[in-house]
Amino acid sequence: MAKVVLIRPQSNTDTFNSSIPRIPLALLYIGSVLKQHGHEVKIIDTNVALYSKVAILGELGSNLDLVGITALTSEVESGLGISQFIKDRIDVPIVWGGIHPSLYPEMTCADPMIDYVVFGDGEYAMLELVEALEAHKPVDDIKGLVYKNKNVVKKNQSREYVNLDGLPAIDYGLIKMDRYFKGDTWHKAIDVQTSRGCIYHCKYCVNEALGNHEVRTLSALKVVDSCELLVKNYGINFVTFNDDNFFFNIKRAREICREIIRRGLNIKWFAEVRADYFRDGFVDNEFLVLAQESGLINLTIGAESGVPEVLKIMDKGITVEDVETSARMLAQTGIATAYSFIIGLPNESKADIMETLKFMEHLDEIYPRGTYSVTTLRAYPGSELTDGFFKAGLIREPKTLREFADHEINKVYTESPSRPVWHSDPDFAYAVARYSSIAYSPFIKATLRANLKHSSILLLPETILQKIARFRLQHQFFWFPVDIHISKLLRRLYYSKLARSIVRWKKNAG
Repeated sequence: MAKVVLIRPQSNTDTFNSSIPRIPLALLYIGSVLKQHGHEVKIIDTNVALYSKVAILGELGSNLDLVGITALTSEVESGLGISQFIKDRIDVPIVWGGIHPSLYPEMTCADPMIDYVVFGDGEYAMLELVEALEAHKPVDDIKGLVYKNKNVVKKNQSREYVNLDGLPAIDYGLIKMDRYFKGDTWHKAIDVQTSRGCIYHCKYCVNEALGNHEVRTLSALKVVDSCELLVKNYGINFVTFNDDNFFFNIKRAREICREIIRRGLNIKWFAEVRADYFRDGFVDNEFLVLAQESGLINLTIGAESGVPEVLKIMDKGITVEDVETSARMLAQTGIATAYSFIIGLPNESKADIMETLKFMEHLDEIYPRGTYSVTTLRAYPGSELTDGFFKAGLIREPKTLREFADHEINKVYTESPSRPVWHSDPDFAYAVARYSSIAYSPFIKATLRANLKHSSILLLPETILQKIARFRLQHQFFWFPVDIHISKLLRRLYYSKLARSIVRWKKNAG
């Protein structure tokens, strides 16, 4: 039996609601497979507790066989710091996995603090690595693994996609679940992944570089089994289906809804879907009624832009008409929907950006229950657009993992909103995104819609700032942005309290 510790490092992104944690699904899947095969596993999530490096070292214990670290690009800086600290004190192999190492497997493994990299679906590559190390066997035939042979980085063959139905049920006992509820007993929300992969080719997304274009789904019964386990064992009452496109297989989505109803699971659920699913009856009113009956209360739709030419730059595969159709259909149901938009693309003019804001106003007239958010394009490493920025010399591509860990360099890829240097007017795009977060604040709309006691009084300062932000956007006047900082301060002061009140209202209303 091997002893393995899996670590999620802290992200360097700073958002005012970052105190709301999300469970480390990737580590839970890997840990559950390892535990199923008799290995001892511990998960350390530095996002739910402020672990110092010394505290992490204390959590590792003795006789350790392997440390695994998962990393998004925003977590590389913290992950390398943890790896360095461990390597300086313990003679233990370290393996990295996750999205960033899968994008740059050889670069990641080349770092002296990292011995192995698992790329792609990592559950069984990790299992084979653990068992090879335990038996002192070579690792050169483990698919999905990068390793070093006499300081030379070697990359093995890619691994086939994992069969999601063949994975063991997640062992949530590997984490302290109460840490992810912040002490709430009436609002217990958890992410549930029911599929992996996406068939679409959006140019700002990393799926293209990851080769992640085959959708693999968990069967409807397995999905509801997972939900039922969470309800019975942990009292979960809110589920976010953490898929790229939950309605991709509409037949399966119907089966999930019917099974939730049949079992009498008292849950509310959220999902992310595409606007073109509302085209040509793919998603119809009958299905939306069924989904609501099963607990659907909120959808997220990536509308991205109100300008057809900009949508073509993204290769999004949707139209402005698709987005409008979705708003009209959802307005008839009362399902709350969050529409997200991206500005600051190359060849997008200032007039295009203002046209997107105008389109948001139009959607709001169609569907007042909708909420709308705007951010600048984020240069995800591995995306087609980002590769174009590298080739054009607009941003510098890091050549080592250490360069990705540099805080200022890392911000280029992870900070949002930011000043998109590839845009003709980066300051304008940045200002519009920042003021849109106030002018179209989903937080304000949700709070006022809930009609909470004293909510109008509590939100009065933010409501005044909202009017100022809309004036600024209308007149494109962004000088002396002191109101941005005041808004951030106000949200930090009362965000958590009001957010909990909104959720309590939603639960009672549902």
